[in-house]
Amino acid sequence: QSMTMKIPGVGVKTVTLNTDVIQEKSQASRALYEHAAALGEAFAPYAKVCAAAMIPNVSFQYNSEVRSTSAQALAPIFEAACAYATASSVGGKPVPPDMRRMPQQLFSSVCN
Repeated sequence: QSMTMKIPGVGVKTVTLNTDVIQEKSQASRALYEHAAALGEAFAPYAKVCAAAMIPNVSFQYNSEVRSTSAQALAPIFEAACAYATASSVGGKPVPPDMRRMPQQLFSSVCN
């Protein structure tokens, strides 16, 4: 998007914003949400990487849609990790240490 603005001390300038990247962030968050929700426990191997990608977007200052879709995506990602951890503890498989730390990391990152 481009618009012409009068900037004090500079004059009239055309300002161009690349909104495609912002839209792609929002669409990627939505896609992760859908995949995590559909796959459930099977999504768990990707939970840590995806959560790490979503957490900075929760506080993305330039667009509220990116913030909200990223926050929404964290729920099924976290649920997938929890389902995996629950199934592992019931089935006797060891829960990977990074999965055990995920709740603390999520909460501390989102609350800061």
